[in-house]
Amino acid sequence: MKRLLQVIIFLAVVSPALYALEVKTPVYSYSDSYLEGYIKCILDEFYTPCNVNVVVKKGHVYLSEVPNICIFRENIIHQIKRLPGVCSVQIVECPPEDCPALAPIKWAEAHRPHIEGVWFPFLLENTLFDPIIADPRQVQYSAAYRAGDKAISPVVAAVSFGDEIPIYRWCNVLPWKGDLQIGIEGGLWAVFDMDSPSHDLINADYYCGIPVTYAFQKWSFRSRLYHISSHLGDEYLVLNPDVLRTNPSIEVLDLYVSYRLNNQIRLYAGIADYFISDPTFRQRPLVFIYGTEIKLVLYEDICRNLIWKPFLAIFLQNKEMNNWRIDQTYAFGIELGQIDGWGRKVRFMVEWHDGYSQEGQLQRLATSYGQLKLQYCY
Repeated sequence: MKRLLQVIIFLAVVSPALYALEVKTPVYSYSDSYLEGYIKCILDEFYTPCNVNVVVKKGHVYLSEVPNICIFRENIIHQIKRLPGVCSVQIVECPPEDCPALAPIKWAEAHRPHIEGVWFPFLLENTLFDPIIADPRQVQYSAAYRAGDKAISPVVAAVSFGDEIPIYRWCNVLPWKGDLQIGIEGGLWAVFDMDSPSHDLINADYYCGIPVTYAFQKWSFRSRLYHISSHLGDEYLVLNPDVLRTNPSIEVLDLYVSYRLNNQIRLYAGIADYFISDPTFRQRPLVFIYGTEIKLVLYEDICRNLIWKPFLAIFLQNKEMNNWRIDQTYAFGIELGQIDGWGRKVRFMVEWHDGYSQEGQLQRLATSYGQLKLQYCY
């Protein structure tokens, strides 16, 4: 009995130490050469023009020639870390000299064609300028249930449909060695009076634009030339015969700059010039925009490549036509997307808007409202 007790005590003391030793010793599921080829295939598919070099040594991955955009680098590292057999991922200026895979890497680099850019970069990492979550005129797919809108109705349904089509992306350009992209955008925003018997269409705004975006390190920029054409609903005009139909159509040139303090906090600011507006609805041209977004990680499901992020988004603007009075939108909710950051996200949010209506001919009316919103975009 005494000897049995000694054996149990020995196992209780030694087993945790052996387990800790076992955990610290990495187990390689695949050979280094296999991992190099597999990782290179992934990067060549999603980052074709970037020519990222990959060297694996005892399960440790060394990357060089990585895109000069912080969010891209973080997403690349995150995706590679999830692969079986990968112990660590490091971004280096050049591969380690004592790595036996260095010779074939140098040979491949010498014979690799130089790619300056790519047409229709749908598979490249998302967009260079992330959408502004709380912007009421963000090009996106969304549906919202709105309450208390003083300019329209106590109960409103608001929907939007829109997307960006990337046309061409230049990689590693300008002195900052970032990416430059041009594309086209199209969108629609519409609001319906849910208090009316037939859920009348109140207003619809149609949008088309040409965005040019540029990103490097923690900075991203977007400039757009766009047109918005606004139309009151036929049912609204029939029920309100005293309303005079005007044409609040505009041509706009804007410029935004965004900076990421870290993975959680983003700051942005912009300026817009309504350089052409219809004579029936003149709009003074200048608009200043600024705000922030804060995202935290709530839950990660590695097996399903799913991440949940609660967020707070603030969008503020001052329009010259509203005598520079502040127009503010606040959004709080949760974002669902892929852990590696690729692809589109689904957002469930609660929004509060206070200032002026965003709906075409009604935009000179002061209003405030809250809404529940489902959003789908990058």
